[in-house]
Amino acid sequence: MPATTSASPVGSSSGRALARPGIVFPLGALLGLLALEIGCAGAGGRRPDASLPPGQVVRLQVEALAEATTADGIEVAFRFASPANKEATGPLERFTVIVQAPSYSPMLDHLEAAYGPVHVDGRYAAQVVEILARDGSRHTYLFELTRQRGGPFDGCWMTDSVRLLSTQGETGTAL
Repeated sequence: MPATTSASPVGSSSGRALARPGIVFPLGALLGLLALEIGCAGAGGRRPDASLPPGQVVRLQVEALAEATTADGIEVAFRFASPANKEATGPLERFTVIVQAPSYSPMLDHLEAAYGPVHVDGRYAAQVVEILARDGSRHTYLFELTRQRGGPFDGCWMTDSVRLLSTQGETGTAL
């Protein structure tokens, strides 16, 4: 849309546009950009940020996988994989195949998650999470994280590995 001139003051009572001399900014577009900016960083976002404690990183990944009826949830979990983890798992496409494998697929679209305490030792952290899968089985995973040093994720807690510790109950039975 071409820029237009408007005589409306900033914060116009029409509620439709914020104006500056020579340019009109549709309010909806500004709010959309603001929401995008807020959603991409910080504690409220779903991206690595140095302000996120390790337990919140695990929770964001587990919640994203619970919403993984599309690739979006898996992509959110992949964002929190450490650079070392990504070296082992490869790009998002390969990570997606791994997460859909029998050991990890119970986390996809699961019913519940119970979080154990977070254990932190310096720049290392671990947390056990029990997942109630759609088929009624329970799966216990160990999330291992490190606080990153240097690079674009300096100070961020990121997941190095997720290990299946145990499985209880029948699999393949629908609820």
